This record gives sequence, structure tokens and C-alpha cells, in this order.
Amino acid sequence: MTTDHLLDTNVVSETAKAQPDAKVLGWLETQSPLVLSSLSVYELARGVERTTGRKRLFLEGWLASLLGSNARILPFDETAARLAATIEQDARRRGHPIPERDLFILATARACGLRLATRNLQDFRGHGVALYNPFDDQHVP
Repeated sequence: MTTDHLLDTNVVSETAKAQPDAKVLGWLETQSPLVLSSLSVYELARGVERTTGRKRLFLEGWLASLLGSNARILPFDETAARLAATIEQDARRRGHPIPERDLFILATARACGLRLATRNLQDFRGHGVALYNPFDDQHVP
């Protein structure tokens, strides 16, 4: 099976939790390959860098395993950058600016014609990308 979803950081990071959400894990098993934005890789690596001790060792191994799997990493390229500028202006005009990292992930999904799987529907809604919340099995066109 191929995927048509870009995973937001909050979805993929669920797999590193001691007690991950079973619905999310079940849904992720249907996604092959896992598709991530380079911005999510940054956010995950940033989380590793901010921890110490055994937790850091665990997260380093988890991230290496994730990136060494069949995960597909999408770059934030020129097309996504131009879309981000358009989306940002539209969001500001509406009075609901989007945090930059979320903006870049959203623009990457839109540039690649993918749905975005996220728990954070509020920041992403209404910008030309279909959304899916695997925590609640909620679809937003």
C-alpha cells in the first residue's frame, strides 16, 4: 500500500511514547512508506538534542530506526516555499497566523498533493489541504 498522507510531527512522535495511542499505531501500520517533512525530522532531532541520559539514548535509537526504515522524507523545496508565502499571507489576512514550522509542513503537503495527518487540526484547517486526525479518526476536507 502507498500512502497519501504527510505525517505531522505529533503523529509520528506518538510512536516514541511509553504508552502510545493504539488507534494511531494501528493507522500508522496502514501507511507505507511513512512520509515525513524535513521540518518534522528537524523537530524530532531537536527533541533528541534537548534530552539527556537514558531518555536521550532511547530517542536517538528510535529516530535512527525511524529514519533507517522505509520512511520517505520530503524536502521543503522552492515550490513549498512559494506556497508557504501564499498560505501565510492568507492566514494573516484571516487573522489566524500559522506558526512557521506548521506553515512549512502544511506547504509541503500542499506542494506534494498529500493529505496531512495531524492532531492539530485548528492550525491547518482551511488552507487547501485535506486533514486527518488519526487520534480521533476525524477527516476534514
